[in-house]
Amino acid sequence: MCCARQRVFPDCNGQKGIKLVKAQCAVDELPPDVRRLAEILNEGKAKRQGAHPSNLSPYGTIVQYLFEAEKDKMVSLLKNEKSKIKILIAAEVELPADVNRAEIKNAVFVSGNAA
Repeated sequence: MCCARQRVFPDCNGQKGIKLVKAQCAVDELPPDVRRLAEILNEGKAKRQGAHPSNLSPYGTIVQYLFEAEKDKMVSLLKNEKSKIKILIAAEVELPADVNRAEIKNAVFVSGNAA
C-alpha cells in the first residue's frame, strides 16, 4: 500500500520522505514529481515552526500546501471545465484569500459536521 494512503507522512522530510514513498509504493503508483512534493511538504512544515497542521489529515495538509506553493496551477486545474479531475477539500483547509470558491468548479467542498 502506498504511504500516501497511510498516516505516515507527518514524519517524512526530504530524502527520508522520498525513500519512504519509494519503499511503500509500486513504481506505477509514484507521483511523477516526488521530489517537488517533498519540497512542498518541507516548506509548509518549516512555515509552521516544524509541524504540519494538527487539524488536517495528511491529504488535507497536502491540498493546503499545494494551494500555498502552487496556487495558480491548482486554481487553473480546478477551473478547467474539460478536466475530469475533482479534488475533495475539507472545510478545515485554509484556501488563499483571493481564491473564489465559486470559480473552482472541480473542487468538492465538504464539511466535517455530521448530522
